[in-house]
Amino acid sequence: MANIENRRLVAIPVSLPLLIEMMTQDHKIENIECTKGIPADVVFIGSSYDNQRMIVSLVFSHPTFESVGLGKLIPDFDIEFTKHYDK
Repeated sequence: MANIENRRLVAIPVSLPLLIEMMTQDHKIENIECTKGIPADVVFIGSSYDNQRMIVSLVFSHPTFESVGLGKLIPDFDIEFTKHYDK
């Protein structure tokens, strides 16, 4: 079992309206690349919903993330996307 005092976690807050838009039929995302994201081998831990901020937080674990002690706030992890325009 993992040492709960040495958990390496991040939370990725995701806008609920954005999720709804992305899941709407005929919505297209073209030429968009994730230029700063989570490592491919992260482990999904769970999720939570903050009604006041209207965000879903996806919680992941990975050895490269900072250690988070039990009862401590899990830090947010910013994801960045770049849109590539056709020339």
